[in-house]
Amino acid sequence: MTVNFKNLTENLIITIVIGLLCGGIGAYAGYKSASESALAMIEAQQPIIEMAIAKNTSEIENTFTNEFKKIKNKKGEAINIIIDPSTRSIISNKDTSQVITVEHKKGFFRRLFSRKK
Repeated sequence: MTVNFKNLTENLIITIVIGLLCGGIGAYAGYKSASESALAMIEAQQPIIEMAIAKNTSEIENTFTNEFKKIKNKKGEAINIIIDPSTRSIISNKDTSQVITVEHKKGFFRRLFSRKK
């Protein structure tokens, strides 16, 4: 039995072309179906997402004004840097009438080395 290399290469090339063609078609079909299902899911959940955002949205606006100027330090004088934070926080959906106070506890070393017993 002799091997016909011309027929063998022709069959191999045909197999590779068909494999690439079917793989490309399958990849495109999978991508298209996944993207369409994702878009359908987002459209179905859009009212729920908008309602959750409207429920938990809070507007917080913090602005900081910093002016840095070139300061010459002469003979070890102290340099004063002034930072003017002007914060304006608006929380629209939260009840701010509750005030939470936290007790300040002494640290371990302050309790250990304090003179009051």
